[in-house]
Amino acid sequence: MIRLDRPVTDRPALEIRTSGKIADGAAIVLIGHPKGLPIKIAGGSNVRSNAATKYFVANLDSYGGNSGSAVIDAATGVVEGILVRGESDYTTTSAGCYISYVCPDTGCRGEDITRITNLPRVLKK
Repeated sequence: MIRLDRPVTDRPALEIRTSGKIADGAAIVLIGHPKGLPIKIAGGSNVRSNAATKYFVANLDSYGGNSGSAVIDAATGVVEGILVRGESDYTTTSAGCYISYVCPDTGCRGEDITRITNLPRVLKK
């Protein structure tokens, strides 16, 4: 979270979940800046495992550098969590080249998202 030194008047802030948790199988979107990209918006993902108290697991298309990125409920636009860890990004071909490691939607370990409800509340001045 950041504290701004002046009001933002030309756009609304994203809503942040304050209680409860995202639904099992819910569609989610990741917005971040991995690998030096100006921005990457990764949609087409879903909550895969919602059983843990502090985090949930999803099939996001993320890379190193996405840690700390907002994970948003695609239907509501509400911030549900912050990406914290995930699957390996690359694999090596038989020729020794690195290529993106591609997982099926229900395969691999998935990406872990800390629930935003676990972060301390930030109060306005």
